[in-house]
Amino acid sequence: MRQHKRLSRLTSTTVAAVAVAAALPLALAPGAHADEPVAPDLTVSELSGNQLRPGEVRDDSVTLTNNGTAATDGVTFRVRLTRGLAFTRPVDGCTYSTVGDKIKQAVCELDVGIAPGESYTVPVRFKVLKKALMEVVEYGTSRTGDDPGEGYDEAYRRLALDTDNSADLVATGDKAKGKPGSEVIVTPSIRNDGPGWIQNNESDDHPALLVNVPKGTKAVEVPAECKPFGIDGPTGPSEPGHPKYVCQEDDYTLEVGETEAFAFVLRIDKGRQTDTSGEVKATSNYDIEPVYDTNKANNRATLSIDVL
Repeated sequence: MRQHKRLSRLTSTTVAAVAVAAALPLALAPGAHADEPVAPDLTVSELSGNQLRPGEVRDDSVTLTNNGTAATDGVTFRVRLTRGLAFTRPVDGCTYSTVGDKIKQAVCELDVGIAPGESYTVPVRFKVLKKALMEVVEYGTSRTGDDPGEGYDEAYRRLALDTDNSADLVATGDKAKGKPGSEVIVTPSIRNDGPGWIQNNESDDHPALLVNVPKGTKAVEVPAECKPFGIDGPTGPSEPGHPKYVCQEDDYTLEVGETEAFAFVLRIDKGRQTDTSGEVKATSNYDIEPVYDTNKANNRATLSIDVL
């Protein structure tokens, strides 16, 4: 009888333990604690950072790894490419669009459950266009495998890539004539003759036109895109009356064949008796000659004023 009573007490304890265990979440991964959040935690490996060549097709891949405590319920994987890159061909399960500053985007729904501790390889394939120069690739997902949103972390990365290519900045001057005391308009410009398009995503040193106002004249109306230039860069907002300006469009971008022109109104000094001129220069907003511009012969031009 004593042995029977001990067996009854043991059986009751076991039943209670089973009931408690049944109430615990079934999704806990091995080694996880009940008070820990149960969710995937994805990271993505880094793409190769090799230099690009115009015309090539890059056929790379990255690895998604789940460091979390639950499997993914599918993965939303996104790739974004700047203008000098393009997707090769449509892939089933991917939606293609253009976002932001003409950025090409592919959003791919991967029907895959990546268990804790496991990895999954995703191909990343794109072609390098003839106009490629300074390019950026964004790729990855969110930590849970949902839409990555904006911003970067270990699940969604950004890679800047240079291309074995060049772009040719060209300065164009202008001519005007007028009597002493009169006002004249001159419109110098900067042009990109390619073959690469220009948008510097890694620096604030962007393509610009440096304008030296001809001596014996005064800038009385100045484009909003032109700022006074000091020793080594812009010194303040656009305003008339300065001897030197640096001009650039707000998007800091020059497509192949694009010209940016800037109209100045100059007043010829009343006592001016002789013709005068000033130099314009295709450079950067800090007057640092860009390394991608390998043809310096056409970087300078003249603003000529014939005094009548």
